Amino acid sequence: MAIAFVKSFRTYKTIKQAIVLSNALVLDGLEADTSTVTVKGVDVNRSDIGNWLVIDAKVYAIAAVKPQKDRTMLTITFPLDAFSRPLELPAVQDGQSIGGFTQACLQANWAECDDPEYAMPYLTVSSADPTPFVPPELDNNGCFQLPEYCRLMRKAYRVWPEFVDAGNTLRCTIVKQPTAQRQVVFNDGRSQLQSVDYSSSGIAKLTVFCDVDTGQTDAEGNPILERQRSEWYLSAAGTISQSVPAIRASGKWDVISVKKPEEISAKVTEAFAKNKKSHKLEFWSTIDLKVHDDCTFMVYGELLNSYISYKRKSSSDGRFYYKSGELATTATEKLRGVLK
Repeated sequence: MAIAFVKSFRTYKTIKQAIVLSNALVLDGLEADTSTVTVKGVDVNRSDIGNWLVIDAKVYAIAAVKPQKDRTMLTITFPLDAFSRPLELPAVQDGQSIGGFTQACLQANWAECDDPEYAMPYLTVSSADPTPFVPPELDNNGCFQLPEYCRLMRKAYRVWPEFVDAGNTLRCTIVKQPTAQRQVVFNDGRSQLQSVDYSSSGIAKLTVFCDVDTGQTDAEGNPILERQRSEWYLSAAGTISQSVPAIRASGKWDVISVKKPEEISAKVTEAFAKNKKSHKLEFWSTIDLKVHDDCTFMVYGELLNSYISYKRKSSSDGRFYYKSGELATTATEKLRGVLK
């Protein structure tokens, strides 16, 4: 019999517990998503929206509560989404890493926040990531959202904050996930194909414009800029280069503009990471894979190189449910993509 524990947002102390009747838990994913847990009774109520829920040793944030006669359905989100508010870009030290920057943001704005209503003094953050810092994209107010930044850094550089329940503390460790090559076949009794869809919406080649100051001025005193161009390619295996790969990824040819030459490589990596939407494969499996594992699939006699983007497990099935790729195939997912 599984037990879910409710922990206070302010103190991280356990304030309630409930017997779990059923659940469908998204264990991990490259995009924001929700899970559902149905618990016995109505003790967990609307006052718990915003509190933490620990179930099966994993931490989630309670986003919605739907009470019924003898049970309550909870909608829960990834812990990262509890850190959603616009942040101004702080001063960044020389030699800063992506992980170090993320750690500093979490500490300054939550762990050490001076407003007790929003402070998380129980949050401990550490970073083991050496990846050179990449600045976030800022909105018109000069702000950014930490969850959006973290998810893009995960897609582009495999850097990710992992949240773990540590008793009296919520522990966050920012890590760089190593690459892993896995093979999945659908005729070995372990994996069952659910569906596969393809699209040509991904980007496979980029032309990059960068207007560089020549140090000269025109007759009106305006700086004279020189446009530099470079071309970048994506291989079928997901590697990025300025030379044409032996096996090229399929997709469209796009153009981006970058302000500084030293930012070109990072912006190219981010652009390719944002547009890996050429397919989605969904399947059940008893194999325990990790999100972002690179996988080779044999699908209806055709080889597909992809990566795990979603992992779920429910109380009604002992297998894992996976999505590979990020193609939006349902009306709801397509609408979500438009609204972002």
